[in-house]
Amino acid sequence: MQKLNLNSEQTEKIQTIQQQYEVDLEKLSPELKLRSQTLTKMLEGDAKSAEISKQQSQVSKLQKKISELEFDRYLAIRDVLTVEQRRRRYYLRKDPSN
Repeated sequence: MQKLNLNSEQTEKIQTIQQQYEVDLEKLSPELKLRSQTLTKMLEGDAKSAEISKQQSQVSKLQKKISELEFDRYLAIRDVLTVEQRRRRYYLRKDPSN
């Protein structure tokens, strides 16, 4: 974000957005890890196919929820930026060395 030349108001708004989404993401990440580990154990063990399918469905739902939250955060931050800052952010995401 430093390379975007944000003003103080933008910086404050973006920090607030980051904090809001981080709370939700921090809640979901451990759950996803646990459910993924459980799925792996089920696949390696003697769990029934229906149980494995149910667990996979739960993992997929969590992955989708995390992805949606990350995208919503991206859009919320995007709304704070000027058009030029948006272009620069996109360019920086594609090539972080610049």
